[in-house]
Amino acid sequence: MLTCPRTAALLLLSAITLPVSADLAKGLNAAAAQKWTEALREFKPMAEQGDANAEVNVGNLYLRGLGVEQDYTKAYDWFDKAARQGNVAGQTKLGLMHYYGLGIKEDHAAAAEWFLKAAEQGDPEAALVLGELYNRGDGVTRHPVEAYLWYSVAADLGKEDANDQRIRLLDELSPADINIALTRLNVWREQHHSMARGASRIQPELGTTPERGKTGRSVKQTPSHRPLAKPK
Repeated sequence: MLTCPRTAALLLLSAITLPVSADLAKGLNAAAAQKWTEALREFKPMAEQGDANAEVNVGNLYLRGLGVEQDYTKAYDWFDKAARQGNVAGQTKLGLMHYYGLGIKEDHAAAAEWFLKAAEQGDPEAALVLGELYNRGDGVTRHPVEAYLWYSVAADLGKEDANDQRIRLLDELSPADINIALTRLNVWREQHHSMARGASRIQPELGTTPERGKTGRSVKQTPSHRPLAKPK
């Protein structure tokens, strides 16, 4: 079964299309140099003023214990603030926290709801995971058409392994089922392209799931019954 391992070290997103604020840029530069305390010092005031990108970055630092003592509850709270502002990275992170019960009781149904919000906005990891949840009936009722749809979205967004998963579902689907999924895919494409045109910039944040903490150890791939790599 497919897993979605996140094995890269904590990195900056490089695809920033417009300049970011000076403080956020300083925080991102400090994080790139692994100066975690300095990064926190730059991000925290902005996060406290409600900047969603800064909120996600502060959450990332608490999630991994970088520059601060690791605290899942505080990480969850910062991701929650960002997610409720519509921040895609925050929504995906909140799904992760609910899925594994980090800073909150484990709730796969709630995780699926947040992954859906992020996938609708074009997050490829969230779309892939959502396809996997529907394929397995994990946190949602198993639904091959929904699985096919979200695997298709993930494939559209560049997740090559999503296409392999989508192909494996074909034996379960009728031509009518596939037509329904593809019709909805086209609707999603139109909506996503419209949102993308209206977006001011790609959200700058630390890597989606920090994979190296103070110990420098990489997170291992999780067993196949879990669709996400659990932070350690």
